[in-house]
Amino acid sequence: PCGDLAVWYVVDAGLDVKAEPAPRRRARRSTARLSGIARCHCGAALTPTSAKRKGRVYAYYVCATAHKLGAKACPSSRIAAGKLEQHVVSEVRRIARSPDVITAAVEQDRHLRAQERSDLMADLTEARGGRGRVLKRRSSLVDAMAEGHGSDGVAGEIRRLDGVLTASEQRIRGLEKDLDCLTAARIDPAALRAA
Repeated sequence: PCGDLAVWYVVDAGLDVKAEPAPRRRARRSTARLSGIARCHCGAALTPTSAKRKGRVYAYYVCATAHKLGAKACPSSRIAAGKLEQHVVSEVRRIARSPDVITAAVEQDRHLRAQERSDLMADLTEARGGRGRVLKRRSSLVDAMAEGHGSDGVAGEIRRLDGVLTASEQRIRGLEKDLDCLTAARIDPAALRAA
């Protein structure tokens, strides 16, 4: 160590003490709808930003290239947020109303519902089978108790199986409800066209 040895020891001791970590700041989430999605005509990302003038906030998107290298690097690189977002919404609506898109959406919905129905039916069959096996086991234990072959262990097992049956019944009711909901709700092509 150079200089005053006493100072060195004070500094060295201070380095050994771990400082309290600074509280982490939560990242502010952008309210820009197209953040991370919109691209400039040059291919760079359009970054949401804003300016404040005369007490009013103006939101807009700016080309990342123009932001880093200057406006000459990418002319026409700024656009008002509202104008761009409204244009995108209009285009999405126009595309979504296309008969081909509606037909594909309805077909995809049918396919996914059929797969989900198949999965639910398999789960329901398995749950009902499990419930049947538990009922059979419980019945044989009750018969053993009635014949005088029971013990505290058998009575405890019957109580445990009663709990398993209760959980099994709840699962079966839940699966049946999911199946009913899946059957009841369908995509209405007319509603898609109107949206």
